[in-house]
Amino acid sequence: MSNRRKQEVNELISVRKINIDRGDDKCVKELTDYVFDHLYNNFDELPVDFIIESVTKLGGAPNVVYDLNGLFAVTDDCGVPAVYGDVKIEDDTIIVYIESKEQWHHTIREALKYYLEQAIKEN
Repeated sequence: MSNRRKQEVNELISVRKINIDRGDDKCVKELTDYVFDHLYNNFDELPVDFIIESVTKLGGAPNVVYDLNGLFAVTDDCGVPAVYGDVKIEDDTIIVYIESKEQWHHTIREALKYYLEQAIKEN
């Protein structure tokens, strides 16, 4: 079942990319929302790494953060130097993460599910 769900997500992301190239912003937004819903609704069937990689293909930048107390958060609220294209961070850098208490969970999977819930609410 997982492979079928992964294939569905990948196909939707491919169609989204075609619509980005066409400049169809309305369709891109609808597909983005649909993929987020699809990831959330099939969450238990999909691997964590696949979900995170899929979110990056939708323009997200999820980061897994660990707090040394055994809790994880997944966030894209952080201060980091902007890099794009062939630009790479060449030197040491400081990244500041901003988490609310609701973002912290005992497993990466729980933290990722909360992240998706919030992303869906924001859209």
